[in-house]
Amino acid sequence: MANGLTPLAQRIGIYQGFALVGNIGTKDKLEYTVIGGTINTASRIEAFGKELGKDFLVSKNVLDKLGSDLVEKYKFESLGKKQIRGKEVQIELFSIDIL
Repeated sequence: MANGLTPLAQRIGIYQGFALVGNIGTKDKLEYTVIGGTINTASRIEAFGKELGKDFLVSKNVLDKLGSDLVEKYKFESLGKKQIRGKEVQIELFSIDIL
């Protein structure tokens, strides 16, 4: 607690894939949002953060896109393959300590 303030805490889950982005709804209630399986998977990865005690999780497909230089520089730690609800195959998750 710095300066008497409670620190801000949040978890992040990142997954790479396609999603629908845009205005969705009716003329009375229109929202700009993102939807799709990719978004659901990212949300479920984020939820694993609480279970695993990690704040920042990414999937293997994200690390594959980053390239080995960044992966080695920031020392991503494999947490093993996890069964993501709604997915037939397990997804390997990685954490990084961002502080």
